[in-house]
Amino acid sequence: ANATFEEAGGIDLHELDRDDPMADIYRAPMLSMNTEEMVLDWVLAAEDGVDPIMCGRARRFFELYSDAIADLETCPAINRLVGLKQFGVKRDPRQMQHTQGAVATAPYVHDRWTHSRFVAAHVIGLMSRRGYPRHKVGVAAFAALLHDGGYPAFSHDGDEVSQRLGLPHHEVRGQIIVKTDLDVREALALAGVNPDEVLEVMAERGDLGSLLRLADTLAYVVMDRRMIGGQDLGLFSTGTIFSVTGVQDGILEVQTTAWIEDLVRDRAGLSREVYYHPNNMVAAEALKLTLEYVIRRSLIPLKVFIEGTDSDIEHAMTGLGNNPRRVHLPEYIRRAWDLAHHIEMPGPTWRTVRVDTREEAERVLLSVPHELLPMTMAVWPFDYTRKTYRVRDPDGVVHDIRAPSSMIPPSQRQYRLYLWGD
Repeated sequence: ANATFEEAGGIDLHELDRDDPMADIYRAPMLSMNTEEMVLDWVLAAEDGVDPIMCGRARRFFELYSDAIADLETCPAINRLVGLKQFGVKRDPRQMQHTQGAVATAPYVHDRWTHSRFVAAHVIGLMSRRGYPRHKVGVAAFAALLHDGGYPAFSHDGDEVSQRLGLPHHEVRGQIIVKTDLDVREALALAGVNPDEVLEVMAERGDLGSLLRLADTLAYVVMDRRMIGGQDLGLFSTGTIFSVTGVQDGILEVQTTAWIEDLVRDRAGLSREVYYHPNNMVAAEALKLTLEYVIRRSLIPLKVFIEGTDSDIEHAMTGLGNNPRRVHLPEYIRRAWDLAHHIEMPGPTWRTVRVDTREEAERVLLSVPHELLPMTMAVWPFDYTRKTYRVRDPDGVVHDIRAPSSMIPPSQRQYRLYLWGD
């Protein structure tokens, strides 16, 4: 995988064909790595070579746990994560060029299982460096592999829909899987790992939970930044991991606060540029509108949504259009499904109203005719700089590190209402 990436050294990432799946391999070489390679060739890689003691610990871990990890990967409840795109319907707004009936950018192909393995790789790398007992490394690694198991189709956006339908948050559903899924329990038994200890770490409680929380953010920031063809973070994983000297009472102990400061800033930058970009926010809201409509009317079974994949929903939606019973989907739902996929078509659509305060937004909603409320979409601003890490520097001073709120531009502080019709 490394050789493949190096051979692509002369490629301008922004000029890669967005419809070519190999483009994502060039952007993120970790996509083609197994979990052990992620640890040894990425997380623990350093400019001056790898520490043989750290790598020896990591290799010994995989000698002991690789069979159990492989067994976990075959569990249907976990294997389905391969079919959940990490970005859902989100695209890189900088590369969106709309044409009639199409959009000239492909969705990113990296998935929840790749992300979960990358989180586990960071956990294993960090704990191997600090010499944690192997059993604790096993508990934290399996918690990382299982932490996203409760997501429905379309990940974050799907999770919001499931909560609107009265179902628990994905974290609670993930805990239920660990408690009740016999295949998952068998894999944990093979690893000799206590499920209750895994659940504690999955909930990000205790010192190991603090390490998982850091590894989760670090994994998606590094991978997502590579996937969008943005700044090459180079040895950012290694630098951040090496800066952590331990954790006590849930507080990360660091050699310097600089790496964590860079992490929260880069996370906020990704949020501004991609995750919470207005184009992606309205696409996500359109997706939620569509999913809630078809699931509440049993046009797509709830079980397919909760236990299936993105493709399962895509195929079911296609099937609704080809159904011999000619299930009638309202015009606004068909438009919303197109909008969720960043497709613009001529005809009826939504007009956008932007206001600066929640009170103004609520007044606009009160003015919408009752029969048009189900067709209305509202996108509230979100403070993506609020994620905070508590760290202790070498002098014993505790810092609460978060990105500055000034990173949120004025346009993303507005309330956006999408009103159906002219």
